[in-house]
Amino acid sequence: MVAENYTAESWATYIGKINLNIIINNLRSEISVCTDAIYEAQLGLVIKEPISLTEYENLIGLVKESDYTAEYWNAYHTIVSNHSINEYTEKSILDEVCLIIKEAQTKLIKKPVDQGGNGGDGGSSIPAPTPVVPPVVPPIIPPIPQAPQIITIEVGGNQMAVPVRENIILRDNITGYISGYTNNTFRPNNSITRAETSQIISNISKESRLLKPELTDIEGKWYSQSVEKVISLGLMRGYDNKTFKPKSNLTRQEFAVTPVNMLDLSKMPSIGDKTFKDTDNFYGKESIKLLASLGILQGYSDGTFKPDAEISRIEVVVIINRLLGSRINAEEFSNKEFTDINDSWAKDEILRAIGR
Repeated sequence: MVAENYTAESWATYIGKINLNIIINNLRSEISVCTDAIYEAQLGLVIKEPISLTEYENLIGLVKESDYTAEYWNAYHTIVSNHSINEYTEKSILDEVCLIIKEAQTKLIKKPVDQGGNGGDGGSSIPAPTPVVPPVVPPIIPPIPQAPQIITIEVGGNQMAVPVRENIILRDNITGYISGYTNNTFRPNNSITRAETSQIISNISKESRLLKPELTDIEGKWYSQSVEKVISLGLMRGYDNKTFKPKSNLTRQEFAVTPVNMLDLSKMPSIGDKTFKDTDNFYGKESIKLLASLGILQGYSDGTFKPDAEISRIEVVVIINRLLGSRINAEEFSNKEFTDINDSWAKDEILRAIGR
């Protein structure tokens, strides 16, 4: 992980948490605690969003080398070279660089114009110096701030507005984010793989700029783009050995972390504090606590959550429907006939997720 891939604020927070979790005694328990803390800190990293370079490129295009003396152009070019930027430069730095370049352009002096002439002694006339005219720079128009995305969740009979992270753009009127099988079954109690989960999460979010993760086990597969998308958005992650393990089944803990990564936790309203007696030593305990407090997921009657148990297809559908209820098209119920859901406790939820 490198700093330039993430926003300065989230990277500083991440480094601060690493510094708080430096292993001193090399004890197994200490290593486990520190590893979980660092993994949670990584989940909070925010990938830099590409910015528009239109203003910068227009500014550079206002002047050209052939119009100016070598001395002044070289000085100007040095300033531009020392302030190079790219599409992942932070917006504040882009604005600062543009101001520096504008100031440098006002100091350029154009070449004298050779006016020629056949005056008195037949000699050429002395060219008049060209007055310095500052380049016309279009005014900087600040971008119109985008209203934060909100999902509405019903909590205890009341509607709660929950903010979504800025780099996550959820689809409106979501339908058909999961499908059944060709033999007219849905297999609601089957486990769900990491590849299938990446496709579901990809289906509910709009396209975004994809990073190319260095993973050795997704190239050329049907799920390669969905995996790249969820990793680019910070919703799922690969393993240290550069694999994604697409065919591995997802646990209840792993899936709880995924939808929570969509939310802007810094702007979350205050909610209850639902806990389970078997999650304290798991890295996903805060995500589990949050979704349980929102009424999105539930534990078992004995007060446990069973975070290491594999999550089923029907459980995934119910969690997503509850979380994104305000964005799922309530009228898009499937008319497909599945042979294995008639007695299911969540038949309507399945049909709603599949859509027409």
